[in-house]
Amino acid sequence: MIYSPPSNRYDFGFTAGGAILPDKLFYFVGFDQIDQQSIPTTNKSGLTDSARDNKNSNFYAKFNYFITQGQQLTGTVQYSKNPISQDVLYPATLGNRNFGFSQDNNVTNWSLNYDWTITPAVLLSVKYGASVSDSHVNPVSPNPSISDYLWFNTNPAYPMGPGHTDPTYGAAYPTNIYYRGGSGDWNNTNDSNNQQFRVDLSWFLGNHALKFGYSHNEATSETVDYLNADDRVTISPTRITVTQYANLGSLAKLTYDAAYAQDQWEIIPGLRFSYGFREEYQTVKGTDGQTIFKFQDFWDQFQPRLGLTWDLNNDGRTKLSANFAIYNERFPMQAALRTGGNETYKQYRFPFSGGPTVATYDPATGNYTHDPNFAPYLAADYSGYFRDDPQPLGGLKVPKRDEFILGADHTFASGWTAGLHGKYRKLLRMIEDTVPTDANGNAIDGIGASILWNPEYGKTYQWYNNKYYASLGGTNPAGYLNTWTNTVFPDPKNIYESLDFTLDKKTDRYTLSASLTWSHVYGNYEGVGQTSNGQSDANITSTWDYAPYVGNGPLPTDHTWNAKLYGSYTWDLWGGVFSAGGSASVLTGAPRTIFDDGTLTLAAHPGATTINGLGTANGLDWGGYGNATPLNFQYGNNGRENTQTIVNLHFDYAYRFNKKVKLTPSIDIFNAANTRTPTVHDDYATTAADAVNPAFGYASQWLAGRSYRWGVKVTF
Repeated sequence: MIYSPPSNRYDFGFTAGGAILPDKLFYFVGFDQIDQQSIPTTNKSGLTDSARDNKNSNFYAKFNYFITQGQQLTGTVQYSKNPISQDVLYPATLGNRNFGFSQDNNVTNWSLNYDWTITPAVLLSVKYGASVSDSHVNPVSPNPSISDYLWFNTNPAYPMGPGHTDPTYGAAYPTNIYYRGGSGDWNNTNDSNNQQFRVDLSWFLGNHALKFGYSHNEATSETVDYLNADDRVTISPTRITVTQYANLGSLAKLTYDAAYAQDQWEIIPGLRFSYGFREEYQTVKGTDGQTIFKFQDFWDQFQPRLGLTWDLNNDGRTKLSANFAIYNERFPMQAALRTGGNETYKQYRFPFSGGPTVATYDPATGNYTHDPNFAPYLAADYSGYFRDDPQPLGGLKVPKRDEFILGADHTFASGWTAGLHGKYRKLLRMIEDTVPTDANGNAIDGIGASILWNPEYGKTYQWYNNKYYASLGGTNPAGYLNTWTNTVFPDPKNIYESLDFTLDKKTDRYTLSASLTWSHVYGNYEGVGQTSNGQSDANITSTWDYAPYVGNGPLPTDHTWNAKLYGSYTWDLWGGVFSAGGSASVLTGAPRTIFDDGTLTLAAHPGATTINGLGTANGLDWGGYGNATPLNFQYGNNGRENTQTIVNLHFDYAYRFNKKVKLTPSIDIFNAANTRTPTVHDDYATTAADAVNPAFGYASQWLAGRSYRWGVKVTF
């Protein structure tokens, strides 16, 4: 179960501003303090957490200096400090694992802008700035984290123990894991430094509005994961699995240069045509300064922009619009850290029986033993992960999408404005990590190393000097081992379609805004992030690691209908102004997909003993992830989640004591109807340890209940 403990929150701050030098130098400063403390919760083992303290101090300042009437210098700075600590944090369900922690987060942002009106038709803007952040985590207990899948079935104190059959088990205990131990692994250091220089020139030339720009960005990121012995231990019905992971200091640097040019041409009054392009170059370097990616092909980095706007009567009341663009992805730092860093990953599997017994388990106490020196049971040893494993450096290209938008907007004489817009976005290319296999699931290199590639069905790669490349043209140089033609993985597909209807009206007294969106997101690739299992590793998610994990159909972010309504009204009351407003939203549920270890899909194909060589009828892992296979390789095979309806309310009263002082108390009520609709269900038919999941089908997340926020603002 994923949950957020209830908390008390206190928020206070101030702002001030004015002139230091009249008509020349101005300042604005502010401070905001948010203190939040969770209310301790008790899990199903009867253990109570300590309160979590979350403090956020935020300071910001800005100054404007008018050098001359046409030249202005603007500086901004923002600093926030956010310490978080919780000494005792137990699993939300069952177990006594303590993954309490202390964390310190600091962020500094600053910028300096220079704006010059050279002539009334020529404007110049220059900006330089930086964003620096550092985050450090220290766990209370660095001991191994243990996921015990046998504790339920062997402990007579619980309904699933010997001799017990309780049909309410799933509702009372929506998991079958007993968690013990400590933090296991954690991200000790996560630092980043992002600096950017940018210059823009605007030139109004007759019926043309020209814009040109260039930016240079250098971003560095450093991470250190796990300082002590990281053991993630899983006890399943057949074995003990020990995972050891470490990233003992990885550094990545991204250099990003971009230039653009565009023109908005007013062909005739009311008819405007916009055209332009954007060109980007990216270089990614790893820990030792080695270049691991370079995207600098001119035509591949060329991104056109086209747009047309037609004001039918040239009166601003009826407009038609059309736009087309291609967008390239900026390569993410997380993927750069993992592909070019010092990451190591080892996994050992120690069976209870079936050969030499190298592990024991005591169901009464949960104690276990294993022989870490028993080498035959070393299942994986990836030193450097991608770094020392092969990757298709030759020919790797940046991911990209295209987008089409059509729209129509009209303002009626009554003041209402209505709009209708259609969007279509299509994935043109992606980057993912994959273990190359033949049609029988056998690893091409014999060891199952992963590559980073642009998936494409039927494309040929060659293994040469310990790296994969796009086809070397049929040559057979020294060091050549074999050729892989991809007939296992499909062409990637991710398509978004939507139709939006909007209706708005605004007067001095009230505002009304409504929208209704129909959309459809479908394909076989979720995107740079993986919604189905919460993995945020952009471009290196698990869904394309092995062919059976690739599904097709409506994707997890597919919500067919999304309706929103917002309104507010103000009254003159008792010498002040009373405002009441609210919002309501209705969102239809996301598609549900049954995932398992492959056994259900095998059962649906009579006579099959393996699919791509990665699954067997007795439920062995398909690549090692257990419950990662979508049933019959289809997304959306299990209906949809519930429709979510939320109503929020806002009230405030502004009373002015005199010309300088105004007092505004306010209250917000979130989820005023206190709807607790289930939003996520457990759709894993098997556990990660290849056992039947007794929580399958039960709700695991709900809408947050009704909450309140009171505030008061003094303006003087």
